[in-house]
Amino acid sequence: MYATVDKVQRQFKVYDSYMFRFCIKEIGNAIWDGKEKIWRLPYNKYVLNELSILGCTFPNFFDKYIEKTAISVPEPKQPLPLKAKPYSYQTDGYALACDMMGIFPDSEKKSPGYGLEFEMGCGKTLTSIAVLGRAYLNGLVEKALILAPKSILGVWTEELNKFADFAVKSVVIDGKNKAEKLKKLDELSNYKDCLKVAIVNYESMYRLEDELLEWNPNFLICDESTKIKSPDGKASIAASHIAAVADYRMILTGTPVQNNPLDLFGQYRVISPEVFGYDYDKFRDKYSVQEWCGTHYRTSAWLNMKELIDKAHSVAYRVTKDDALDLPEETDVAIPIQLEKDAIKAYESVLEGELKLSKSNTVSIKSILTKFLRLQQITGGFIKGDKAAKYINVSNSKLNTLEELVETLISQNQKVVIMAKFTAEIDAICKMLKKKKIETAVITGKTKDRDAERIKFQTNPDCKVFVGQIQATSMGITLTAASTMIFYSLTFNYADYIQAKARIHRIGQTNKCTYIHLLAKDTIDEYILNALKNKKDLANAVVETLKTKKDNELKWLNATNLEQVAI
Repeated sequence: MYATVDKVQRQFKVYDSYMFRFCIKEIGNAIWDGKEKIWRLPYNKYVLNELSILGCTFPNFFDKYIEKTAISVPEPKQPLPLKAKPYSYQTDGYALACDMMGIFPDSEKKSPGYGLEFEMGCGKTLTSIAVLGRAYLNGLVEKALILAPKSILGVWTEELNKFADFAVKSVVIDGKNKAEKLKKLDELSNYKDCLKVAIVNYESMYRLEDELLEWNPNFLICDESTKIKSPDGKASIAASHIAAVADYRMILTGTPVQNNPLDLFGQYRVISPEVFGYDYDKFRDKYSVQEWCGTHYRTSAWLNMKELIDKAHSVAYRVTKDDALDLPEETDVAIPIQLEKDAIKAYESVLEGELKLSKSNTVSIKSILTKFLRLQQITGGFIKGDKAAKYINVSNSKLNTLEELVETLISQNQKVVIMAKFTAEIDAICKMLKKKKIETAVITGKTKDRDAERIKFQTNPDCKVFVGQIQATSMGITLTAASTMIFYSLTFNYADYIQAKARIHRIGQTNKCTYIHLLAKDTIDEYILNALKNKKDLANAVVETLKTKKDNELKWLNATNLEQVAI
């Protein structure tokens, strides 16, 4: 639904509003224009705000007139237990959650749960760690269960280890079979004098429901909670059962409503069934009109949207990048990826191999970089033998993570730019996007009409993803239709890296930019990003590593004849 202004008649003209027709009637003074098939409403600030609550979009110049729901943020009675300085909106989210759930001393427990609905890149993980830590330090919890998509389980362990300013032991509950997973859960229970955190993916969670209920977590966090939006889904039902035994619960999401407002029920059932009730059918009938289509019911209109949104906001804090006033213009995010065992085996085989000697019986920096190239290909999912005509797929870890990220961003009505280095990676990415029926623009070294692809991404609202080969798109292309860029793999050249980032952060960009780096854990990916962060080409970083001989850096250059490198 969107609206324009008839300046002569001093009216809003509302289009594509069929689903919201009953809600529009409630605003008052609404007139149906049968000829143009639009609603006409008075052009004033009250109507502007009422339409914005319903999700109506306007030209950008209206944004400053739309009033956001006023939220009274309490002062945090206790500091955030973090090793990093939070942004102001993170402190607000922490204070609101702790106050609402009665975590602060002398705070009344108004709700057993709370939602942090932060847009991607705004730091909802860090904020929830602060809330969790405060509950532990105040003696309220001993065990916490974090549910998350498989692709970001490693993010939680890294963030907890890096930022938690309290004693914590976190374990990802994974394994080949149920017995291996339960063994890790049992071992976690043996730790003392610390907060014990079990991190589980949604699919494993519902298969381990009985055991997790027996483990009896005091605190439940559902990350990317749209995974439990379907009220009759196995994961959603299991999460609601576990939430019932947890004293404190949180949902984290950038977009609580993906397909329709009814998505809220399954997620808010975790926060507290008191918000929208216990009966999904009653909830559905209160907020929508269902129409029989011969084989099933479909939603034909929304009802009582203002009430639904007010209830949702009563136990949640929404932050977009525009709201995050102290968030930097550019934010870098690293997501650790765990490679499969076969991929690790292939990686280690290349890593441990000898470097080739030159005629002078020395090893050149170029030889090291060639080895790095092969290692990087493996972390991206592919390997090519010396005589192989085609690349062999050895890992899907990065691709699976990318798929989940793209789904999340598109559900937030965002476009996204994906940068990759190797042709095999780009082919795999495009194949995945095509399978998901996501319209994509692509530029590689082989693209003939680059401008057509750029224009398609910039101007076509249905084209949600741009896939670019770093070497071919690092200069001369504007991609400001997106404010998020995902680096599937990285260039060795610092200038190319900075130029690639500048494709979305340039004149015409009206949003803050987020750069997500997919890094295979304990691999060359981490070394490359570290070099780029230090504003160095990889060749220069290798020379410096060899000169300083730092143990933590030399591990990336593992080779039996390393002492023969010519520098």
